Amino acid sequence: GSVSQIVTVNANPTPAITGTNVVCDGTTTTFDAGSYSAYIWSDGTTGATITTGTAGTYTVTVTDANGCIGTTSQSLTVNAIPTGSINGSAPICIGDQTLLYFNFTGTGPFDFTYSDGSATYGPISSATVTTDQSVSPSSSTTYTLVSLNDANCPGTLSGTVNITVNPLPTPAI
Repeated sequence: GSVSQIVTVNANPTPAITGTNVVCDGTTTTFDAGSYSAYIWSDGTTGATITTGTAGTYTVTVTDANGCIGTTSQSLTVNAIPTGSINGSAPICIGDQTLLYFNFTGTGPFDFTYSDGSATYGPISSATVTTDQSVSPSSSTTYTLVSLNDANCPGTLSGTVNITVNPLPTPAI
């Protein structure tokens, strides 16, 4: 007689990694490889998820309930935190104008707001890493940069500007 055997050939799993693949420096994301029997990530982690904030390519090899193996990868991009500063200091007379200068690092466009201590101005958009705003305070005023976002991330801020407003001279006859 003859003997027959049924052989089942199972397909290899095709894992897909989910999770945010672009983050700002100092933050993390969690990559999830889905639901399988076993996992091994490129850094040796053995769970379904991996949390990271380091740029690079993350590869996971999964094993399903049939013992079949599948592999996939996901890249993580980490964007630098933009910086913004404000400067300018020319004293003016009442009714005159002066410029506040803003300098940025990062990837444009830049959206920023600034304040004179009582009002906030913006958001103002700048396509370039430097821009200025004309101001005409009626009294001596301190200006500060309040917020900054570049194309990718919120930024860190520095600087204040003290604009001194001098009274008009009184002519003596």
